[in-house]
Amino acid sequence: MQTKQRFALDQTVILRRFNGEVSAPEGTAPDHDYWRLIGQIGQVRDLDDSRLGLSAQQPRRMLVQFQVDPNSLGLHCHNRLARALWVQVEDAEPLPTWAP
Repeated sequence: MQTKQRFALDQTVILRRFNGEVSAPEGTAPDHDYWRLIGQIGQVRDLDDSRLGLSAQQPRRMLVQFQVDPNSLGLHCHNRLARALWVQVEDAEPLPTWAP
C-alpha cells in the first residue's frame, strides 16, 4: 500500500520516534535498540511498503536511508539498501529544504 503522507522520494527527514515510542521497551536487546537512531537524519528512498506484508491495521512504513550507519551503532540493518530501515511514517518529520 502506498503511503499518502507528506513525504516524497529523496526527501530529507529526521527520526523523532521509533515504532511510535521515544524510548526502547525494557529488556530490548542492544542490537535491536533502534531508538538510538532518534534524532538521526536520512533520506526517504521508498514509499511503497506493500511487499512487507503489513495488514491494513498496521502503521504504514517508508524506507529511510540514514546518514549514520546503523551497523556502526551495533544495530542489525539488513535491508537491500545500505544504512536503510523501514520506519513508521508517523515516526519521522520532514526537514525543510533550504534554497541558496
